[in-house]
Amino acid sequence: MFWILTVYLAVLTLYSISFISRSRTAAGFFVSGRQLGPVTLSLTIAATTIGGSAIVVTWTLIRRYGAWGIMPDIAGGAGLCLLGLWLAARVRRSKKLTLPGLLDSRFPPYLVRLLAIAIVSAQIAWLALSFGSLRIVAGLTARELIVICFFTWVYSFIGGQWSVSRTDVLQFAILGGGFLFAVFTGGKFCVLPAGELGLPLFYLAALMFFSHLIGPDVFSKIFSAKNEVVAKRGAVAAGILKILFSLLLLAAFSAGLSIKKLNLILFLAVASAILSSVDSVFISATAILERDILKLKHHRFTPRLVGILLLAVSLAFALSGTGIVKILASGYTIFLIFLFFPTLSVILRGQAGKMTVWFPVLTFFAVWAPLGRPAAFFAAFAAGGVALAAENNCSQKTDTSR
Repeated sequence: MFWILTVYLAVLTLYSISFISRSRTAAGFFVSGRQLGPVTLSLTIAATTIGGSAIVVTWTLIRRYGAWGIMPDIAGGAGLCLLGLWLAARVRRSKKLTLPGLLDSRFPPYLVRLLAIAIVSAQIAWLALSFGSLRIVAGLTARELIVICFFTWVYSFIGGQWSVSRTDVLQFAILGGGFLFAVFTGGKFCVLPAGELGLPLFYLAALMFFSHLIGPDVFSKIFSAKNEVVAKRGAVAAGILKILFSLLLLAAFSAGLSIKKLNLILFLAVASAILSSVDSVFISATAILERDILKLKHHRFTPRLVGILLLAVSLAFALSGTGIVKILASGYTIFLIFLFFPTLSVILRGQAGKMTVWFPVLTFFAVWAPLGRPAAFFAAFAAGGVALAAENNCSQKTDTSR
């Protein structure tokens, strides 16, 4: 499978070369010059969010929880739909390049940088998850994985978001077509047991829902939309596509398809899903590192060098042997606890206080030791909701007194 994957990446690289001239500016490289139309936008968001989680992690969850194992992916699709209906137009209207850019004028610089670090930490975990998933499905050695990841960096950074979004369209076609073909030519379907519901599964579903509602890689796509209407429609359509693919994945599992015994078509479909997530996270994380953490001046070589740093750190994490579900949960927990409520407050109200940052974080660490991470996550979100409501109430009283 190594050589098949190498040839596939060579094709993506050649296709990406045509977008070099469009990505010379920061806006061109990071948000496609804000020129993505509804079809490209919906497909690139869908391809980005249907990555390692939708394939390897969901496969693991179906084995563990039966049919309920697709619940986190369904929740992710619902989060995208809500993003389109509720927040996407406001996000696109901001004309920012990164998610921390939304917070830049509302918080002290040190706090914005801290929040940006939390985002990149989660994205490194996501890249590690994707690399680990790719190693599993392709049966790669550590050296082969390093080679494949390097060539993924090459095609991702040739044309920035332009090449990533356009190759995502191609990869989504391979992904959807491959699984449809595999399902309809596979074996007999069997009815999967419903399995048992538990707090860990609800925890993963909540992680997926909220991270798709407010997420750096998804926001980078929304920033790339032509206008607010395109942003709304693209996010909703992507959510529907993600939900449909979750059902297709469940059908593939019930037909007896195995993630460890893939034919060529299904292998390319799974690899496309993983790569389409990796390339988007590469660009989003690089933008945040360059602009919000390191504060570097944009140059044609700057994002490529920052991307090499990301590649090295995430590969080291992937080769460390940490379980993929644990990687997913850890990365998204870090991001959501720090970022969700201050970002939501800025998008909805145009302002936010430090209470929306620190109250959820302190609550999470206070509950984590005695009750565990899932309980701490839900407690932190309850605390964040209280903080957001309290700040909104204080703001209304201040406006009334004036």
